[in-house]
Amino acid sequence: MTKQVTIKEAHYVKDVTISLRTNSQLKAIMEELGKRKGMNLTDYLNEMIVAQLKQEGIAVTVSRQF
Repeated sequence: MTKQVTIKEAHYVKDVTISLRTNSQLKAIMEELGKRKGMNLTDYLNEMIVAQLKQEGIAVTVSRQF
């Protein structure tokens, strides 16, 4: 059985706030990896989350509503 989750795109432009406990070097690395794919940090993290959910058998649909 497959679960389905619908995610609505955010209506704001703002970087994800990384926890103060997280190393700033890790944030810089993730930003660089996102830039290589043409994404900002938020989009890159969202892509990683969606990929993980798909591996767990959860279908994700991103709804773009403006």
